[in-house]
Amino acid sequence: MHLQLRSFAVLVVLSAPACALRDSAAAGDSSSGSESGGTSGGAMTSLSGSTTTTGTTTDATVGSTTTTATTSTTEVTTGVDSSESFSFITAPDFDGGTGDGANGESCTDDGQCASGYCHGVPGPGDGACSECLADADCDAGTCSFEFDVGYAICTAGELGDGCDSDKGCQGELVCARQFGDSGPQHCSECGPELPCVEGSSCAPVYGDTPFQGYLGCILPGTVDLGGGCVVVDGVGDGAVCLSGACGVASVMMGNVLIGVCSECDDALDCAEPQLCLAPTVSFMDGTEPGVCG
Repeated sequence: MHLQLRSFAVLVVLSAPACALRDSAAAGDSSSGSESGGTSGGAMTSLSGSTTTTGTTTDATVGSTTTTATTSTTEVTTGVDSSESFSFITAPDFDGGTGDGANGESCTDDGQCASGYCHGVPGPGDGACSECLADADCDAGTCSFEFDVGYAICTAGELGDGCDSDKGCQGELVCARQFGDSGPQHCSECGPELPCVEGSSCAPVYGDTPFQGYLGCILPGTVDLGGGCVVVDGVGDGAVCLSGACGVASVMMGNVLIGVCSECDDALDCAEPQLCLAPTVSFMDGTEPGVCG
């Protein structure tokens, strides 16, 4: 009986360290198990990794210690949308362009401009990075190329503002071309769809240049030299001119004809041996009337 008790005590003493070590290993395994994080809106992405845990056990029968490495898998859930995972590149803002050209800088396509808009300029050459390309790009009003700023901006759609639709122009104004079937369009008092009242003519009214003006209802014989007049089938109509003569200037490689009230519109208007010199038009300096010389 005493021998059996001694044997049982020996077994208890030898087994105790092993039990303690097994409890410790179990606790370690529990701490390295599956973890889940909080979630936020959008698609979730799961990332898997492995964790190596080292535990130590003692074999009571032989008195040796064995170190065992165990591997557990940890799953981490992130709140990053799957479309952005593993990307260090910020997606482009599709409300703007991909280039860095500031408004007013030269461009040949929209992608070169920070705004996303490369607007053509009057005359030859490259375009200019701008606020808009068309009236639809503006919250209200029109898209107009403005010489004083050097690029197209959104305007209120007032008389003389550039446009591409009647809707963008204020009140009763219509969007009409100043030079017949060619040239720029501006919010105007009259046009093909809105004729003037009887006794006045729909003729171009120039601002600092012919490219900043509008069509207005003009009484006959009231426009000074250098002012605008109508060109019909390549021939100037001097009805609105004080001089009665409407000279024709050709610009943009002959694609645009501009009427300018002048001293003459034909050699017959000049005393011999003088000739009628055609009017001239500058994008920046405006018009010079035709003269005899």
